[in-house]
Amino acid sequence: MNGSTDGLVEFLQLTGKQAVIDWLSANATCPNTMVDRITPRPAADLPARIKAQTGIDDKAPVMGETFIQWVVEDRFRDVRPALENVGVELVTSVIPYEEAKIRILNSSHSCIAWAGTLIGQQYIHESTLTDFIYQIADRYVTEDVIPCLGDNGIDLPTYRDVVLKRFTNPHIQDTNQRVAADGFSKIPAMIAPTLRECYQRGARAERYRYAARTVLRLYGAVAQGHAAL
Repeated sequence: MNGSTDGLVEFLQLTGKQAVIDWLSANATCPNTMVDRITPRPAADLPARIKAQTGIDDKAPVMGETFIQWVVEDRFRDVRPALENVGVELVTSVIPYEEAKIRILNSSHSCIAWAGTLIGQQYIHESTLTDFIYQIADRYVTEDVIPCLGDNGIDLPTYRDVVLKRFTNPHIQDTNQRVAADGFSKIPAMIAPTLRECYQRGARAERYRYAARTVLRLYGAVAQGHAAL
């Protein structure tokens, strides 16, 4: 979670700066935040395109989709900036938003990338627009993830639809290989909690099992030289 007060205090404790810790406790807050925006690996011609359009010689450009979500806990000391006027969502807790992002967006993003890579597709939008892959992601989120998240104050079906629509954007040119990389490291945070909660509810988590098989088959194909990440 971004913006953790506890993390900052722990760092200061390691430095032994108690006076700074005391000042921080009395004068400042560090609200937790969550940011969501897809930023693919910049295309090789991006610096030239930027220079042609703006005259700026940008040595480290970043690409991003038009969608952006910034959620901030409304825990400010005294006066706070009117962040809501520029689209920031001010909430009591970012945890429901963070859980939705990790377990709906991140997990379905990876599932789509794993499946797309296995069938030789290059881009996320290609794979999302492939009907059987879309159906797998949609049903995984609908049947396995959303029931686990429950009534958390977010319209999860709408969130799911917005997420999958974002993945179909052909202008992002986000590659399956970028998203599919480090697949095993993503399972504990993105997918395993849903599996655990499905079993706790007595549900079978049918779509989860497909996701697990897909990543295992992908790494098997990579090991045999039949796919690349």
